Amino acid sequence: MEHHQSEEEICISRQMDFIVPLKQIGLITRAVLEAIFIFYEPRRIIVVTPQREGEILMKLVNQWKVKRVEYFPEETYFKKNFNLSMADITAEYDINRSGDQREPGWWIQQLIKLGAATQIPNISKNYAVWDGDLVPTRRWRICEKDSNGNIKYFIAILQAEARSEFNTAQYALCMKALTGFEPINPSEGGTFVAHHMIFNTEYMKEMLNLMIKCTGSNLPWPLLI
Repeated sequence: MEHHQSEEEICISRQMDFIVPLKQIGLITRAVLEAIFIFYEPRRIIVVTPQREGEILMKLVNQWKVKRVEYFPEETYFKKNFNLSMADITAEYDINRSGDQREPGWWIQQLIKLGAATQIPNISKNYAVWDGDLVPTRRWRICEKDSNGNIKYFIAILQAEARSEFNTAQYALCMKALTGFEPINPSEGGTFVAHHMIFNTEYMKEMLNLMIKCTGSNLPWPLLI
């Protein structure tokens, strides 16, 4: 069933930025952005995409039922703070890539989501990450206030079970190496793989700093991960 937002929930989502990594504009891009805007009325929808795609997108959105769309060139996403281009990061990944490791594009998408907390100017305190191929046909609940007035945020599970034992093992090793923590699975089974998630900028910065501290590396975190 569709979740009917209260006015209070809408007020919360109006203060949030939505980050949408997008490799290329496709047939469903309009549906994705319009649905985000209609269902959540966010502060901004920031599409992180190659510059050529971004320039095309900004011309198209004027004809769509969506407002407050911006784009951030993927090529220079990490340039200001780390002097790294996406080409630099991809090249480093390919050098260290082995066996059945995932293609660099998937990892780049994760770096974009994590990096929004530090790379996007004036990012909202809490921001939503949303895949560029995720079309909501109904409104999901993403937030509410509890009886004490505290805001709670929600995710929607994408995978009921892990699709690859190899990838699961990779993620576990990566998490242990970067943070010192072991992965936690839902007590009732399943996964925590979500198709959208709310990030807090301060918590994200704290996690990135923990990775640097835990590994003792001098590498900037986009290369470290």
